[in-house]
Amino acid sequence: MMNSRIVLALILAVFFSSAVAGDYNAWFDKVDADGDGYLSAAELGEKKAYKIDKMDTDGDNLISRDELMQYKAAKKHKKDRA
Repeated sequence: MMNSRIVLALILAVFFSSAVAGDYNAWFDKVDADGDGYLSAAELGEKKAYKIDKMDTDGDNLISRDELMQYKAAKKHKKDRA
């Protein structure tokens, strides 16, 4: 468990330092219509709302910026390993 946390932390550090993270930050700000720092199903819209279950790690049915970044980093890591 500790090794997977270290790996995830390294992945996130690389991800946050890239230009891609900036793109997702800008997208997050644009989609977060009420400015509360979370994305709801309504804000995501019908085409993306189904992804909440994949990204929501704390079970609150909302996506925080950290949850989005962790999801994107994990997807990128999985793609890079393929």
